[in-house]
Amino acid sequence: MVRCLVLGGAGFIGSHVVEALVEENCDVRVFDSFKYGLKNLERVIDEVELVRGDFLALSDVQRALADVDYVFHYVWTSVPQTSMNDPIHDATTNIICSVNMIREAVNSNVKKIIFSSSGGTVYGEPRELPVSELHPTNPLCPYGVSKLTVEKFLSYFHRSHGIDYAVLRYSNAYGERQDPHGAVGAITVFLGRLLEKKPITIFGDGRTVRDYVYVKDMAKAALLAMRKDCEEKVFNVGSGVGTSVNEIVELISEVTGLTVNPTYVEERAFDVRKIVLDISRIERELGWKPETELRVGIGKVWDWLNSADFTVRGTGGCLRRSLKR
Repeated sequence: MVRCLVLGGAGFIGSHVVEALVEENCDVRVFDSFKYGLKNLERVIDEVELVRGDFLALSDVQRALADVDYVFHYVWTSVPQTSMNDPIHDATTNIICSVNMIREAVNSNVKKIIFSSSGGTVYGEPRELPVSELHPTNPLCPYGVSKLTVEKFLSYFHRSHGIDYAVLRYSNAYGERQDPHGAVGAITVFLGRLLEKKPITIFGDGRTVRDYVYVKDMAKAALLAMRKDCEEKVFNVGSGVGTSVNEIVELISEVTGLTVNPTYVEERAFDVRKIVLDISRIERELGWKPETELRVGIGKVWDWLNSADFTVRGTGGCLRRSLKR
């Protein structure tokens, strides 16, 4: 049986990767601090091994890496905004800890590392659209710099020690279990605020274009990256279609049947104006392509937010997630 370790496996994307691995009958170990509980793993909790630990503690990472074949790296301490607020923390908790993990993976004879990178930030302002993996990389924020640096370290360890790897440069993720109160994830945040009867805030004029991809499709890409060996190591994972924030608002209104009147505020310095990923390489090399149309995906998130996992209290009250342990 294939033995897999998912670092950050209790998180949003990581938990979907865990579920996909379990469905493929893999032996799955989840390494996480479990700071936010086990809710994301409730469907597979009896089918995985849970290892509580701190990614900053080398001994915890060494313990998690014992006797595994494949490592999925979904631990990250920052988002673009927080990385700009404290770039030193971003670098020390992400780059250095990731390099320590890669080195220990080599020592533990891990076959392959699959790394969750960022197609939305590593390229910077694109010279042309869609953006292929060959496009120059000029990140506008420390978050993108750190992601790109870990990519380079994976390449180094591959050349010097032979460990295989795959980099998945994800576009904008959305889907069930994404935090509706988080600092990223416009679709889920907008839907959450709509459910709470709170105003939706848009940075800039709403014409910022992003490439949105459904989380379960992202998880399938991770499994293909594990199973398929090829010369290419870096893959864009997106829809290949650009959608503006204003168009997202229109789709949300159509899906929910509710009127959306957003508030527009000053744009943020780290936001790229337009980014759409060229996904021809991953289609060609791994046989992956997105399966979930954007309107359908938005509907799935809306249904999830209205499910038994959530309750709305009071008029425009607080959206609360019920955590089961």
